[in-house]
Amino acid sequence: MKRLLLAFVALVLLQGSPLAAPAVASSTTQPDPLANPVLASLQKMGAKFFLLGTHSGMTGWFILKDGQVQIVYATPDNKSAVIGALFGENGDNITAQQIAGLVQSNKEVADLISSAQKEQTAISQVGSPPSQAASASSTGSIPSAPMSPGERLIHDLSGAAGVVVGNASSPEILMVMDPHCPYCQATWKAVRDVVMKGGVHLRLIPIATLDTDNERAAAVLLGASDPLNVWDKYVSGDKSQLAGTPPAAAFIAVRANHTLTDSWKIMDTPYSVYRAKDGKVKVVKGKPDDVAVVLRDLGL
Repeated sequence: MKRLLLAFVALVLLQGSPLAAPAVASSTTQPDPLANPVLASLQKMGAKFFLLGTHSGMTGWFILKDGQVQIVYATPDNKSAVIGALFGENGDNITAQQIAGLVQSNKEVADLISSAQKEQTAISQVGSPPSQAASASSTGSIPSAPMSPGERLIHDLSGAAGVVVGNASSPEILMVMDPHCPYCQATWKAVRDVVMKGGVHLRLIPIATLDTDNERAAAVLLGASDPLNVWDKYVSGDKSQLAGTPPAAAFIAVRANHTLTDSWKIMDTPYSVYRAKDGKVKVVKGKPDDVAVVLRDLGL
């Protein structure tokens, strides 16, 4: 599932439109997240909770765990929970309004989101084409110019544990993904034909929440001898393709990817990075709105 994380929160706050926090239902005591079994299980895994407010009987929580944020709403009966953004009857983004209010009142959350905003803004800026890098001369080596954020990002992701899906000699898209994420699977379906025809290849960099079946599946994918067929069949519905218990080394590799993406504050999947035909580094967060635009960027 696509993680509703800091990238979403930062995007909301970068919109620039004034957001007024909706009224929170008055109560003499603050709601207790541990009263909800779903939230209680997250607390046992080390999650920290910040109250967003109550709307339509549902209590919203901004949840922080391992540097990742998730938005969760407890149902009125407090027996279940819903993950994702809440919208009002007129299409108003209630969650965005609640987050804006939380940022104004809580310095820890404000600092967290501010940091994510700065990093994502830097990443989104164009990368320097390879031709602009300093080169050696006949008189000796010239120190390399510092890499831009985009260049550092593509460098770091290229060195992460991953599998190549498609013809490795074709243009590359680096895709941070979670095997269980429906948006990652939808992205694969959108590019599958061009990959199968050899026009482009994906380097899948699997990540997942620690100690989950997603993490196990991600580790299995890393060890697949034929990742193209395994991933394609898995997305097509054959869940046995990522069944089984992978070796410990594969788990370590997935967790290393997790640490890397956390350091870059990559907070949603899929997260795709590629070098366009003009040499600039491009980033697509989530499923591309129009895959044709990405393919044109790559010169296809």
